[in-house]
Amino acid sequence: MTAAGVTGIPAPALIVLVGPAGSGKTTWARRRYASNEIVSSDALRAVVGSGEADLDASKDAFAVLDAVVAARLRRGLTTVVDTLGLDPDRRAALIQAGRAAGLPVVAVRFITGLDLCRTRNRQRDRPVPAPALKAQFQRSAAAN
Repeated sequence: MTAAGVTGIPAPALIVLVGPAGSGKTTWARRRYASNEIVSSDALRAVVGSGEADLDASKDAFAVLDAVVAARLRRGLTTVVDTLGLDPDRRAALIQAGRAAGLPVVAVRFITGLDLCRTRNRQRDRPVPAPALKAQFQRSAAAN
């Protein structure tokens, strides 16, 4: 099932999630999209590294993410990019790629309170360090 008709997001489309860890991005995506439509940096860290929290695998994970997103866009498939979405250059590149593929591009920004993000973060197997989470929250609030 895709989000068309449920959230007003067209299908097919490129959907870019934006928000700090613990803001609800992954849960939102899983409730609305098929697993094959979601391209997750955390899941790809697990594929190319030792687990979802293996930050040393980020460079390789994002290389795979970029390749998968590009392939899906070439095929005109709905693609949900499940990353923090906080890097403006990366976000701009995704928007450009989606538009070049002729797909609508939608950014879904998660506005979740820092306290709730902290609570959810504490429940993770490997929580994001508190200073990093706060920085993500601040970057998310400043994202446009």
